[in-house]
Amino acid sequence: MSKDGKRVNWSDEETVLFLQLWSEKNIQDKFDGTVRNNRVFKELTEKLAEAGYQRTPGQLRDKLKKAKKYYKAVKDNNACSGAERQTCPFFDILDPILKDRPSVEPTILVDTAADLGPEEETEEPDDTGLLPSENEQDKENTFVSEQSSSSSSTSGASASSVSRTPKRRR
Repeated sequence: MSKDGKRVNWSDEETVLFLQLWSEKNIQDKFDGTVRNNRVFKELTEKLAEAGYQRTPGQLRDKLKKAKKYYKAVKDNNACSGAERQTCPFFDILDPILKDRPSVEPTILVDTAADLGPEEETEEPDDTGLLPSENEQDKENTFVSEQSSSSSSTSGASASSVSRTPKRRR
């Protein structure tokens, strides 16, 4: 932002210079070797000032964060089958530095549906609404009643009907 609080847009030349400075090996080594990188952004601010561009370390951090985010979105889109190819304005500067980074290209992909161990068998209810293990237990507790039909039936054969009623669990 400028002194009057208005946002100052980045020119393409300024962005290219910043990304070229950021992509230098000695700067990358400094970023990779630290968690707090404000000193590195201050160094980049000084180099940009030498070229006539006035930026704060916070502005550089935000610009880099947005550039990385846009680059990753383009890479993700282009990795999808059937997706329309996109491009990033500063792709040629960002790609050599970011293409092999774990945040862009994960080192390991894990399929959450992969077989991670022995699968436990699950029981499903049968026609009676009971689980197979419950049916086995209930066979032992089944009451059988037989009714004989009289021998005076017209066919002369005796018929028996079996009624099985499983015990209800409470």
